[in-house]
Amino acid sequence: MNDSSQSPNLESLRARIAERKGVLQLTGLRAGAKVALVSQVIHSYLSLPVLWICANSKRTQEVLEDLETALGIDPKQPRCLHAFPRHDTRPYDRFSPQPFVINQRMATLYRWLTHSAAARKSEGSNERAPIVVTPASSLLHPVPSRERIREQTLHLEVGHHLDRDLLSKRLLRHGYNRMPLVEEPGEFSARGDIVDIYPPHSPTPVRIELFGEEIESIRAFDAITQRSLDSLGYAIAPPSKELTPSRDLIIQRQGRIR
Repeated sequence: MNDSSQSPNLESLRARIAERKGVLQLTGLRAGAKVALVSQVIHSYLSLPVLWICANSKRTQEVLEDLETALGIDPKQPRCLHAFPRHDTRPYDRFSPQPFVINQRMATLYRWLTHSAAARKSEGSNERAPIVVTPASSLLHPVPSRERIREQTLHLEVGHHLDRDLLSKRLLRHGYNRMPLVEEPGEFSARGDIVDIYPPHSPTPVRIELFGEEIESIRAFDAITQRSLDSLGYAIAPPSKELTPSRDLIIQRQGRIR
């Protein structure tokens, strides 16, 4: 959007963006002007998700920090500002990406999924539209389909019946690691009538207490002190890894794998 005859301010630019009919290309913005304009646009479209693609990981971190300042933090209605990091390994490497990278990617994918109108209606999500900043290289990797994420997302609710052993098997199949104590996203533990789960999208892990095969209570708890916090009516555990192949899928695709 170049016009040598005038120098539009942020408010007029925001208005012209709102009136657009198709793809709009903005040029000539330097340094903090980009963040200032984007923050204005974000405030104008609170219900729409935002994806900011950067040249590299360093620039991604800079934009995240600038957006935090420009948008401000409202404790009552915070916007979801997230990074979608690239894998820290090369394709076909013998090593897997670090767990925190995968969990962060899955958390962002799940938030994108639950923001859609259909998912919000079916899953009861009231989370505000996510703002995602990512390096271009992170978008080159295939990600699981929306259908697969939905299929592998567990919904746990107080009063529902639950088989602890079956739950443990499903969590393992969906990429969670079984640990003696839950400390990091993507982990779970099962001891007696208590199952602890740390979903990748959740700020805290959740503790599920069973009475026989009935969920008696669900509580958020502090991963450091292991002390219970707020009581919850339900908990959601999306898959914690991008690649969660089942035995049947491996057999079905064994020719392509070879």
